[in-house]
Formats: sequence, C-alpha cells, structure tokens
Amino acid sequence: MGDNKNSSNTVRLAKLSFIFVLIETGIILLVFALNQIEKQIGSDHFIFMLLSPLLGILALVFLIGPLVIFVIGSISFVKLLKAKVKGTKPYFYVFVSLAFGMIFYGFCVGSVVNKYMEACAKGREIACKAHIITLAANCSSYQVFYDLWPEKNSWCDQIKSVHDFEEIHLQCPFDKLGPCSYAMNENIPADANELPGDLVLLFESAPGWNQVGGPDDVVTDRHGKPGANIAFADGRVEFVAAEDIPNLRWTVETQE
Repeated sequence: MGDNKNSSNTVRLAKLSFIFVLIETGIILLVFALNQIEKQIGSDHFIFMLLSPLLGILALVFLIGPLVIFVIGSISFVKLLKAKVKGTKPYFYVFVSLAFGMIFYGFCVGSVVNKYMEACAKGREIACKAHIITLAANCSSYQVFYDLWPEKNSWCDQIKSVHDFEEIHLQCPFDKLGPCSYAMNENIPADANELPGDLVLLFESAPGWNQVGGPDDVVTDRHGKPGANIAFADGRVEFVAAEDIPNLRWTVETQE
C-alpha cells in the first residue's frame, strides 16, 4: 500500500514538472511578445509604466523558472527509479522537464547577457552624446569669450587651452583609437557673430586631432545602427540616421 502511494506521489511530481514546463513556455512567449511591443512603442510608454510591478514579477519567474523545472525534474527522475514505476508517461514527463529545463536555462542566460550588452551599448551611446555636448558648449563659450569661433585647424587645441576638461570628453566610448573622435564642420566661419541654429557644428569622425570635414567624413558605424551624434550651432545634439546626414545644414548659406 505504501509503495503504491509513493509511486502515485512520484508520478504526480513528474506531472508537476511537466506542468511547469508548459507554464515557463507560456511565460517565455509572453516575454518575447512584450519585447517586440517594447521595440515598437518604447519602454517609456505609459502601458509599460502601469504594468511595471507585474513585469518585475514576470521577469523573476522567467529567470528562476528553469531552475525550478530542472530541480523538480531531477527529483522526480530519482524517485521514479527508486519506486520502479512502470509505464512510459512518467519518464516522458521527467525527460521533457529535464531537457526543456536546460534549454530554458540557456535561453534565460542568453537573454540576460544580451540585455546586459544592450545596456552597456546604450550607456556608451549616452556617454558619446554627453561628450559631444561638452565640446559643443566649449566651442560656444570660446566664441563668447573671444568673439571668434575656434579656428578649424586648431579647434581642439584652442578649446583645451581655455577650458579645463578631461581628455575622455574628446573620445566616443566606441572609439578606442583616439585622441579625438569628433570633427568640426569645415564651413564654420571663425569671425561669425551668430550662426544659424540648425548649422552642423561638430560631428563624429574618424579618430584624429583638430579634424574638420563635411557630411562625407561622418562616421556612422559606431553605435550598432547606422547614424552618428551631431552637435548643432544652437547647442542641440541629436543622433541622426546615416541617410539623413547629407540633408542637414552644412553651410551658413541657405541650401536649396
């Protein structure tokens, strides 16, 4: 009687591990769907803000689910062998649980690593934007102080001689070659009192020093998507898609 009861409990445990597999499968599909929706509407959408507590619980279950499945499946397998349970269904449940537990665990680890890499890339992109903002502000304050814009062929030296800032601000985090990852628009007149606000001032370029250039010199392959951070004369800094860069204002004169 006791052996039959133990066998029944073992079979129930095997079925439970299989049920967890089905639940985890549904959670993974839901996480994948939410990830696609996030890419379309953005993570700052009010829907994601309202659902943030639920999403936190969902993420926790998503991460610990594979471990729970694997542990229950392993315990079930040992109990099935000890109880010498007949029939193939309980063993099928256990083998599916163990196999999918390992697959889900690998998927979760891959997802976490991928999110970490995305966060690092986003952080470097924000840092690049902050650096070019600093340089553009220094160029503008140089113009206010001297009533002249920095000379195109010595702009790095000139703003560095006036402003005390870390050399790291001269580099995009994606560019390890340095010493400066940015260039000045070659059409900036040094003696201009006021520049059009939409005129390109600084842009991402190949590494160098005191570099100048135009739209053909913009480096657009650093941020994992075709485009570059562009600083404008009015102080704005925007990430501009590669195909839109030639259409920006590159000269003081109005472009037709």
